[in-house]
Amino acid sequence: MASGRSLKFTAFHKILAAVLLYFFRFKLGDEKKKVKYRTMFTLHLEDKGLHFYAFHRL
Repeated sequence: MASGRSLKFTAFHKILAAVLLYFFRFKLGDEKKKVKYRTMFTLHLEDKGLHFYAFHRL
């Protein structure tokens, strides 16, 4: 994959994350449960993903 294309997708993901954080507030589905993860090139979550709720910011 060309480096320009890779940078384009990286920039897109950052913009998407910024928009989601601006318009929504996130809470964990079970706040007492600890999140288990392994640090890799991508963040690998154990226990079948991360369950959360999204609330629209007013």
